[in-house]
Amino acid sequence: MRAAHGCFDARGRFRRQIAVAALFTASVGFGCAKGSGHFDHDPADGPSAGNDANAEPCSDAGQKAYLLRLFRHDYLWNDSLPAVELDDYPTAYELLEALRYRTIDADGHPVVVDRWSWMEPKADHEKQKVAGMVLGTGVDWALDADGAVRAGFVHRGSEADRAGLARGARLRAVDGVPLSEIPDAEIWDAVDGPDAPGVEVRYDLEAGDGAARTVTLIKDWYAVDVVSTAVIASQAGSVGYVRVASFVGTTAEASREAFAELEDAGVEELVVDLRYNWGGLYDATLLLGSLIAGSEHAGDVLAWLRYNEDLRTRDRTLNFAAEPHAIGVRRVVFLVGEQTASASELLISGLRPYLDVTLLGPESTQGKPYGADFYENCGQVIVPITVAVTNADGFGHYDSGLEPDCVVQDDFDHALGDPEEAELSGAIHFVETGECPTGG
Repeated sequence: MRAAHGCFDARGRFRRQIAVAALFTASVGFGCAKGSGHFDHDPADGPSAGNDANAEPCSDAGQKAYLLRLFRHDYLWNDSLPAVELDDYPTAYELLEALRYRTIDADGHPVVVDRWSWMEPKADHEKQKVAGMVLGTGVDWALDADGAVRAGFVHRGSEADRAGLARGARLRAVDGVPLSEIPDAEIWDAVDGPDAPGVEVRYDLEAGDGAARTVTLIKDWYAVDVVSTAVIASQAGSVGYVRVASFVGTTAEASREAFAELEDAGVEELVVDLRYNWGGLYDATLLLGSLIAGSEHAGDVLAWLRYNEDLRTRDRTLNFAAEPHAIGVRRVVFLVGEQTASASELLISGLRPYLDVTLLGPESTQGKPYGADFYENCGQVIVPITVAVTNADGFGHYDSGLEPDCVVQDDFDHALGDPEEAELSGAIHFVETGECPTGG
């Protein structure tokens, strides 16, 4: 029953991804992989959970008691927990849902603020955050400007990749059910299917050339295609393009290799594509920030992590470090969207006090200025929101997301990294002219 390391992630609608997304998950949404934080307490030492406090630790009653103690002691909103009776919840999973922080809107309706706390089997957690594995078909789905469900990114080596799926394919039906017949609130669960290896999902698709095809994909674990790069010639000099899919255990080394290539190419400008990045480990996030900012900012604060009022002695900073292949650009353009969340938002916000940062994309980012720590108990990893995040200037209340400076729609008809793709083309235009592209 030990506390482990912290993470950032956003598990919103694409649950499959994090795994790949989670708070500071080394932590964050996809789940949390191990990060650099260390906490020497055990929430079992906190307030008693009540009559079940002496239950067998790994029984349903014991796990619920542990979870309640954990939330009372470490949860960011521990002063706003509802009164609960443990017997009302069959398992710790149902109890966690009841403990999520909620507020009341102007019309008197409850609003779930904490959409991200979760728990999962330790084995899954280790695959996701440490090994950079994800359970799914290998497609990151997204909505285009017309509201159609499109394949935004297909991970190399995944089931979808082997079946020949490509970015831009339109999804028409899932398991024979047209998307038009699926309620909006259920659409993403239907698209993803149950989270278990061996689950078959049948997709009716329309390819970019209009051809119809049906494929049946079997869910399995695959390695996240974490980082890719390109060097693009422009009127402003060489532009380095870096796509980062998630901040997982494999991201750090991939980022170092990518920036070594950019350093060798002598890039003068930088575009970082985070449009499908739900978040991840803060170690990997901090490393990427250090590679971007350069050695002159080593020691500067990327982010403050602030705990609940009872645990303020745990507050700490994430500080840039000197990295051998840091390119130290003066400005950076981030490609973003509603799936840009958590650690991705921390990176963007954290660089703003030091660099000229521009956001380009179709809409605001998700809005998750929070982080998590993870705790192991009875073969489960529990990941509650435990910290609020601010940058060096104290900015952090971006619950509604970070707005794009230049509004440009995602272009599903071109591959990511293609200079003709609308968002990347718009970023190059901005680098060359200092102005947002028109007609985006």
